[in-house]
Amino acid sequence: MKCKKCKSRKVRPYKYENVDCYECYNCGYDSCEDNEFPEERGSQREKGRYNPYKAGRK
Repeated sequence: MKCKKCKSRKVRPYKYENVDCYECYNCGYDSCEDNEFPEERGSQREKGRYNPYKAGRK
């Protein structure tokens, strides 16, 4: 596993509320503090691809 920020392989994996997260030893980046939710899409291209009918399917 690599850090998203600095691309270092020195990361510590851990679980937080049944979600796999990691913390980078090199730069201190924590993947659980990222708060990536499908509702928050950055570009117009991503917003166009999102379909609420397919998102809730189980």
